[in-house]
Amino acid sequence: MTLRAVVDWEMSTLGDPVADLAVSLVYWTQAGDVLRRRLPVAQDVTSGPGFWTRSQITDRYASATGRDLDHLGLCLVFACYKLAVIMESLNFRQRSGQQLGRTADQAEDMGAAVEALAALGLHLMDDPTVEALSA
Repeated sequence: MTLRAVVDWEMSTLGDPVADLAVSLVYWTQAGDVLRRRLPVAQDVTSGPGFWTRSQITDRYASATGRDLDHLGLCLVFACYKLAVIMESLNFRQRSGQQLGRTADQAEDMGAAVEALAALGLHLMDDPTVEALSA
């Protein structure tokens, strides 16, 4: 028998696909980001020339799927707090000596990420737009 795939069920959910889009948009980086720059995850992977902006992604997603994105702002806030909880878990495990892998020595970065995501989530409550992710 040959191993053909590994599936990580920890983050698997059944729910609103717009929530998945929101998580992707929070992970996405682009020129002009401020709070997002404090996250030690996927830094500048998507901010180079040729990469779409979050607005372009959102427009194409809506066009291709026909989905209603009226609640995307709420999903963006939720995504920030969901990712903040994940980062805090990494932070806790690192500080208690239980974290393995690349993030094992990044406790300060993970703590800053939690604060940045919480601040970004609060900002999005006042301005629930894709453009506000660059705050």
